Order: sequence, then C-alpha cells, then structure tokens
Amino acid sequence: MSRSEVLYNEQIFTPLREKDKFREKILKILKKNFDSSLSYQLVYVIDEMVSNIEEHGYRGNRGN
Repeated sequence: MSRSEVLYNEQIFTPLREKDKFREKILKILKKNFDSSLSYQLVYVIDEMVSNIEEHGYRGNRGN
C-alpha cells in the first residue's frame, strides 16, 4: 500500500454537537483499518481536535 492510498473513505453527516454519535461513527471507521486499542486512541485524538476547533475556531461562540 502506498502512503497516499486512502484506507477508507466515508462522509459523516452527524452534527458535531451530537458528539456521542460522531465518536461511534469515527470508531466504526477506524476499527475497519486498525486494531481496537489504536482505534480508541485515535478517537481520543480526533475528539480533542474537534473540541479545540469548537473552542478556539469560533472564538468562544458555538459554531455549526
């Protein structure tokens, strides 16, 4: 597999304000490509990134 190859491509239409559903969908995607332990770690990293975007990207105001 080349470094530029996409492991999995899916659009997620769950609003970020529904974080539990968003996490579940991300975890489901990750488990198709990685072992369970790594998948949970990646969900944590993605969750932190989304939270930081929400907090800092909208300057304290909630975004869409």
